[in-house]
Amino acid sequence: MKQLGFARKIVAVNLVFVSTLTIAGIVFLRLNEGAFISADLVGPFIGWTSALGFAVIGMLIVRRYPRHLVGWLFCYLALPIVIAIFSAEFTYYGLVISPQPLSGAYFMAWVQSWVFFLVFPAALGLPYLYFPDSKLLSPHWRLIVLLAVVATILGVTGAMLNPGQMILGRFTGDIPLPITNVIGIEEQKATMQSFMELSWAGGFIVLLATMVSLVLRYRGSRGTQRLQLKWITYLLVMAVSGLFITELLIPADLSQIIIGLWIGIALLSIPVGVGIAILRYQLYDIDLIIKRTVLYASLTGSLTAIYFFSVIALQRVVPVQSQLSIVLSTLLIAFLFNPLKSRLQRFIDRRFFRQKYDPEQVLTEFGGSIRDEVDPETLSQELVAVVQTTLQPERVSLWVRDIDSL
Repeated sequence: MKQLGFARKIVAVNLVFVSTLTIAGIVFLRLNEGAFISADLVGPFIGWTSALGFAVIGMLIVRRYPRHLVGWLFCYLALPIVIAIFSAEFTYYGLVISPQPLSGAYFMAWVQSWVFFLVFPAALGLPYLYFPDSKLLSPHWRLIVLLAVVATILGVTGAMLNPGQMILGRFTGDIPLPITNVIGIEEQKATMQSFMELSWAGGFIVLLATMVSLVLRYRGSRGTQRLQLKWITYLLVMAVSGLFITELLIPADLSQIIIGLWIGIALLSIPVGVGIAILRYQLYDIDLIIKRTVLYASLTGSLTAIYFFSVIALQRVVPVQSQLSIVLSTLLIAFLFNPLKSRLQRFIDRRFFRQKYDPEQVLTEFGGSIRDEVDPETLSQELVAVVQTTLQPERVSLWVRDIDSL
């Protein structure tokens, strides 16, 4: 009990610290607003949403399961993210905007140069290696954890001791600062840069291995664990699909901002999905969410294609009255909406949700067959067959009360 209370206090303090630094970072961002463009807001937005998401979900997991590594790793990841953003905004104000350099600005400039390596790219994948049961897939995956630790140490060391002019990271590009790294080792500059390059390479190997681990877990999972993994699979697919669609359809002058915002939403939604899966809050809704997403995405794509090609075809028939072709195409879409939705729903159920689709079909057929059936023996046999098909129990027994004995 004491251990549980201590764990709850730690994660609560962690959330308060993350929230405080977020508010302080917003204050300095406001003071710096005259020196950046709107796209520069995307980086802090990504950082703050992901940090608060990690801190809140990590706290909820630890409060329920104090020994669950995913919760503790989430709480850890929130700290370097929020420190990186605060130190960057404080540094820019203290060294560039302020008439006189602020006390601590040089130190914060050095901190912001290396602190993000504590999160990305290597450490970001660690929580998902332990998802959902706080255990690795097998002992061999400890090598990936070791690689993540080594890559993180290399990145932090290389950035800490990298000599030369210090820079401030922005979403739209790096900004040179009017200071140099006073603890940088000039004679080891090539070595420090190699450390950072190795950190990036090792980190991306860890992220790739994390994806492979989730796939292998899903293929070997059953029951509740499969539903837990479906949450992460769904959110990852949505995140990647959103980035792909944004890159293809959004104009170039807006795509950078939209992609950044989508990354922020994805980095927030994925830990939320992990929290739902581990805490098992509305866990069984995932199949319904997936089904509706597939249905409405397919329906939207189909109707868009029909509308596009119908407009082109009608404009060739009535080229002068182009407005008429648009009106007729709109009416066609309205007419096809419900029939197409029903057909897509049946196809999706048959193709992707067969286990649920078959019992539904059996129950529908059973409801139609018993309307005109009056023989009790036949009804009993059909009822037993329906229960066996839909619920698949080990044994079925039907007790019928003798009406004559009443």
